[in-house]
Amino acid sequence: MKMMSSCLVFMLAITSSSEAQLDPSFYNETCPNLHSVVSQVIVNASQTDPRFFANLLSLHFHQCFGCEASVL
Repeated sequence: MKMMSSCLVFMLAITSSSEAQLDPSFYNETCPNLHSVVSQVIVNASQTDPRFFANLLSLHFHQCFGCEASVL
């Protein structure tokens, strides 16, 4: 419990002090059809694997928002 509390406090400190700005138009010049490509891959993957959305959610939660934030 103490470890979880420490992790939560650490995450809150990091996210509140972060000034990174993500730009949704970042790939407009280099890959203008990025959104359609990603959408098609997600549709195809979800049709072949019934657990796809659960795995995707798990990836985002545990890797992106977890204590180690290894994807970031």
